[in-house]
Amino acid sequence: MLCAPMVKVREPVGTHKFLWLDSKTPLYDDVLLDPDVEVETAARQFMRFLSSSLLTRLLKIGFVREGSALFKMLQAAGLPLHFRTGAPSVRISQYRDWEYYLSSISANRRQQYRNFCRRIEKAGALPVRFVTDPSERRSQMAALFAEKRLWVEARDDLLDWIVPAETEAWFQYLSDQDDGTNRCHLIQMNSETEWISSMLFFERGDRLFLSKFVHNKSWDRFSPGWLIVNEVVKYGIERGFDEVDFMIGRGVWKDRIADKTSGIYSCRAGLLPWQRGRYS
Repeated sequence: MLCAPMVKVREPVGTHKFLWLDSKTPLYDDVLLDPDVEVETAARQFMRFLSSSLLTRLLKIGFVREGSALFKMLQAAGLPLHFRTGAPSVRISQYRDWEYYLSSISANRRQQYRNFCRRIEKAGALPVRFVTDPSERRSQMAALFAEKRLWVEARDDLLDWIVPAETEAWFQYLSDQDDGTNRCHLIQMNSETEWISSMLFFERGDRLFLSKFVHNKSWDRFSPGWLIVNEVVKYGIERGFDEVDFMIGRGVWKDRIADKTSGIYSCRAGLLPWQRGRYS
């Protein structure tokens, strides 16, 4: 009825803490919850588990999306949630096709999009393609992760995001799984002679989730990142998805496209008897 992925970390003084098992990237944390189970029932079971040892000191969860099953369960359990940032998204179910969507945005942004499309095509860009060959997809995902690691290493606020080899291995494994309703896609924009941009995104239920994208800096003047994001929005509209989720964090391109923002929360709950229910 409930699956909660956690790691039990023993501490020198004999206590232990539970850390949510995440992807070492800014993806949402969540639980697998039987839809027939009431959230309050799941919350009671979760708290019974956390309270089963007097040595359990702390529960730590990094990225809980507002409205998710985990968010509702933590609320029902009375555990503290602390606002971290927002996750922008765009609702697309009301658009019957791509041109209808374009007609709904501002004339200035519509003109910018079409100008960039014309300019990048004139510069030699080919149409965006889906990378479907398994061997090529593994190779191109490895290149994407190498680019993202370089980006992370140039910053000092992302700790070990994406750096561990296990992170890429997990995404490579996940990309090979396809059950028809939860799917992984890698798309690319190239010219005849070089790579321009790549985007990794997922289908889950009625939503698309943007995971990672990178682009060739020498093509910056054509906004290839913005263009490839629009390709995902176009894909979602053409296939009848409800929403495209741009995931954690704000950005100029996200704010340009999004029409909705969900809160992202952390949970750091003290679990010793005199701490229980407090943000620790």
